[in-house]
Amino acid sequence: MKRFILKVTLFTFLLVSILTVSTIYIPNDVLKKSLYYSIIDKHELLRKSQSPKLIFIGASNISFGLDSEKISKAFNMDVINMGIHAGFGIKYIANDIKDYISSRDIIVIVPEYDYFYKNKNNIANGRQELLYLMFDIHPEGRKHIQQDQWLHLLGYIPKYATDKLSLFLRYQHRSSSGNMNNNRPLVGIYDRAAFNEYGDAVAHWGLPNEKFSPYDKSKDEINHDIIQFLNQYNDEVADKGARLYFIYPCFQAESFENKSHSIKLLENELNQLNFPILSTPERYKFPDDYFFNTPYHLNKNGVDVRTRMIIEDLSPMINKAIRGRR
Repeated sequence: MKRFILKVTLFTFLLVSILTVSTIYIPNDVLKKSLYYSIIDKHELLRKSQSPKLIFIGASNISFGLDSEKISKAFNMDVINMGIHAGFGIKYIANDIKDYISSRDIIVIVPEYDYFYKNKNNIANGRQELLYLMFDIHPEGRKHIQQDQWLHLLGYIPKYATDKLSLFLRYQHRSSSGNMNNNRPLVGIYDRAAFNEYGDAVAHWGLPNEKFSPYDKSKDEINHDIIQFLNQYNDEVADKGARLYFIYPCFQAESFENKSHSIKLLENELNQLNFPILSTPERYKFPDDYFFNTPYHLNKNGVDVRTRMIIEDLSPMINKAIRGRR
């Protein structure tokens, strides 16, 4: 029995040691060209921008779904698209920009529907992608991670650490063998370089649509914690002299119909938000041929249509804010 306990203890020690070394000390050079690293560039955009500025927060439904240059010209103000990846979680995505918010700024939150539903992944708290951000790219962001998020993220650490170790070994092998050219395009649609000077992902513009699966017809239960979080977040934004608005995400028509029960349930619950909602869910239900490779990723035609609609929805609020500053 003592020998068994000793073996288990030794195995546990080795496992924890490997996870710790992989998580903290092994460099992840593979990520430097990935879309995750675009957060560094987007922070720089926030630092350089002039207030009042317009900041869009959400995940890939906005990174793949806006022409921020057109929005900037429409309102004659700096626009920054902070969308990157749903795996960062809406709690982190929202808190990440707080240090850059100034008086008179306008924040538009456009969260994916997934964030509002209870499920085993609880994506609102982040997934493995958030660990890449915290340990390999932007460790300063750890101050924005709440205790319940850390407890949630613990479950992703073993896979994160083993994946990171595997990536490191493969990268070292390709580097030492001189085989770094794997026939990838110069800029992939999920590369850091796919984003333009406004933070929009544009490498897919002009590419043909890809096949993808729509959302299924399963019903969902509302995660009330996220609504409470957003109301508290609005209070913090208001304390900075800025304004927060909510717009529903774009969503593929077939997926929308399949999830119509859950979306209607959410629409009713969002009446509890203490800041303005500028659209209905149906307004941003778009035809299937507007989507590039997921029910949230618009192609260029979809981007153009949605951008015009976003400008229409924001115009009354921004014009009112401008009049109030005179």
